[in-house]
Amino acid sequence: MEKRKRKRKLKRIFGVLALSVLMSFCLAPTAFALSDDAAGGDAVANETEKSSAAQIEETAAEADTTAPNHVDTAAPSDEKKGTDISYNASAVFWGTEFPVADGSAAITAEDAREGKTLGEVSEDFKGTKLEDYNAGNLVMKGDLAIRNQDGSASDTTNKAPHEVKKDTKYDLEADLNVEAVHDAIEKSAVLMSAVYNADAVKVVYVNNLETGLRSTFTFGSDLNGEFYVPTSLEDAQKHYVLSSADGNPLIYRINYAKSKFAKDNVSIVMDLDLTQMDAHKTTYDGSGKTLYGIGGVMENFNHSGKEYGDTYDTSTFGNLRQLITSSAKKIHLQIKDVLLHSASGNSNTTETSTEVTRTSQGTIHGTLVGYMKADAGHGHIKGHISYVWGAMQDTEGKVVNKGADDDSIAVTAQFTEITKKDIPVQPDKPDQPSKPGSQTVHNNTNRSASDAAVKKTSANPNTGDANSLPVWIVLLMASAGVCGASVIYRRKQNNN
Repeated sequence: MEKRKRKRKLKRIFGVLALSVLMSFCLAPTAFALSDDAAGGDAVANETEKSSAAQIEETAAEADTTAPNHVDTAAPSDEKKGTDISYNASAVFWGTEFPVADGSAAITAEDAREGKTLGEVSEDFKGTKLEDYNAGNLVMKGDLAIRNQDGSASDTTNKAPHEVKKDTKYDLEADLNVEAVHDAIEKSAVLMSAVYNADAVKVVYVNNLETGLRSTFTFGSDLNGEFYVPTSLEDAQKHYVLSSADGNPLIYRINYAKSKFAKDNVSIVMDLDLTQMDAHKTTYDGSGKTLYGIGGVMENFNHSGKEYGDTYDTSTFGNLRQLITSSAKKIHLQIKDVLLHSASGNSNTTETSTEVTRTSQGTIHGTLVGYMKADAGHGHIKGHISYVWGAMQDTEGKVVNKGADDDSIAVTAQFTEITKKDIPVQPDKPDQPSKPGSQTVHNNTNRSASDAAVKKTSANPNTGDANSLPVWIVLLMASAGVCGASVIYRRKQNNN
């Protein structure tokens, strides 16, 4: 019974250690998990034309400033979303190894969405202080945005499609907040302190570290566009930029020589980079060594057995924890001069009396996958830890036309075309005459001539005008009466 309890305790100890190192390296710029990958409800992105991809020549980094990166074989699928953890450990006594731990956890995007705890995801973490830890905090999340080249409209949390113009260049941006990873490694250190004492946590030895990231970007089948293809290292560094978004040192760099750049597909590989880290004192008590900075030890957690005498006080979990918590919590990746031509998805047409408006949408997908593996141990316990992860879409920036269970990272571009309607000019209608037989002016363009004709007609009326016939009859009768009265008057005069 006592032996079983001891074995269970050793398993928990190494499990916590494995998770701690895991979370520390999760801080990798998953930011690239930008846009979304070809998975999900959207159409599958264009296939990579590897034969046409540009290859950039770059001098390799100094070996002690980085770590081996075999991400293409360790994390071959770009469609992964979630985090896989695995660890094993053995106790070595009298030259013989005794297995004491073997555990794993596979956290999916669905687990993260449902808010499952680490204990609910894996039985191996039940009974530990991480049992109730939110598993979603161990999954990287990213978001994409399209920035106008004048610097406007680049909010990655905006869920609405980004309005773009045909045959116009834009910048694609990816953001990742890794603050949760920083908090996680701190909590893991507290958990380890409950098993070891604080000094023992700091001196756990970490060695044979490998880590790396790969981020890909593609156009959906509903979007016609082109990524910028650089022609030199300087050109690539200008158009593909990785940076810290919070002012803290960035511990990853783009490996341009391993990256691939084609018009329809970009694959960016990122290596560990210690050259930008500020100087720090080693956390190992009694050692006065300085890590990083000018003249400091470039501790990359990779040493031969013969070097242990020189690295036992630097290649430790305490220094790994310090490296991670001192680095950037927010990471930013920018891809410049992305040319957008047209889109064919979600087409819609509306009309008014004067114009026709047509809209169409297309999607840019992004992925980020990465891995880390290392040996770690303390005293008689030695083991191995590894993890593979893939970033999922940050819910705050999820585009409106994606399903609830679509965790791929993406941004939607919308093209709007407005066409004015051709409205024929209607001919003027002739004026209606007010009275029968009257002359009518038909056209405003000949107004002057018509007015003159009317005036002339008024001065010299036509003999056939019968418009005032009653008047003429009255006048005729009046005249006849006057003439008759005059004749009668003259006759009376003659008779007298």
